[in-house]
This record gives sequence, C-alpha cells and structure tokens, in this order.
Amino acid sequence: MYPAATCALRHSNVWELLVATILSAQCTDKRVNEVTPGLFRKYPTIRDFATANQEEMAQEIRSTGFFNNKAKSVIGAARKILADYGGEVPREMDALLSVPGAARKTANVVLGTAGWADQIGRQSVQVAQQDRCLLVHISVELNSALLRKHSSVVLQGMKSIPC
Repeated sequence: MYPAATCALRHSNVWELLVATILSAQCTDKRVNEVTPGLFRKYPTIRDFATANQEEMAQEIRSTGFFNNKAKSVIGAARKILADYGGEVPREMDALLSVPGAARKTANVVLGTAGWADQIGRQSVQVAQQDRCLLVHISVELNSALLRKHSSVVLQGMKSIPC
C-alpha cells in the first residue's frame, strides 16, 4: 500500500532506531537527527549506553526535551536488553513493551521499521506526524477479536486509512 514509506529517524541498526524513537517523543525527527550522530559516536554500543552517566547523557540530549526522563529510559533500555535479551532488541511486541521507554507507539515504530511487523501477531498502526512527516504502517493481520480489544481512537483512525 505504501511501499516507499520510510522512517525519518536516521539509524544504522535496530538499537539505534530504538534510541532515536525514544528520543523522538515530543520532539521533531529533525532535532533527533541532529542529536543522535554525536550520541552514537560517543556511545557506539549498547553496552556503552548501559554504562553511561545519566546526568551527562541528559545534557547531551537536552535539546530533545524531557531529557532527564529520556536519558533514564535509554540507559534503562540498554540495561534491560543486555540483561534479559542478550543485547538484542526484542522482536516481539510484549517483550519490547517491557523495555524502559518503549510504549506501544515506540514498539510499533521499531517493529514496523525493522521489518518485523509480522512478529507483532496483530494489526499495527503507526502514525507519527512531526515536521510535516507522516509515517503510516499497517500490518493487515486483522481479526474481529483483536479489533474489539483496541481503543476506539485507533479503530477510528483505521477507518480513515484506505485499504
């Protein structure tokens, strides 16, 4: 349906995508893309993020807003992924939702952009509108039982997207 849709957040691997997506909360993709190159140079591995000083990282990401919470989430995510998932970003929705900073929108963006939408096991709708950028991803494995579990806001949003 939208084969050319891509994620505007610059990243070279799934861990970087997760970090960038966490930083994108209440921030433009443009600003995140200005901050992450230096961040990824300073902390080239997930282990480097896990051992980072939270106050120092907060200052490095200050321009993204909510920097104290985001630094805590990114460092917590690195530690959780190292401890529980062998250093690999989880490919399943429920596992990814257990990672600090990864709520449903973040998990959907990561799973969809990484090409793991089939691992979600249910429909996924991502809509991120920042800096005139609209990313829409739909995984169409829908059934009525799953639809009943989702909020009316998501269901209304799905009605407006042509299939």
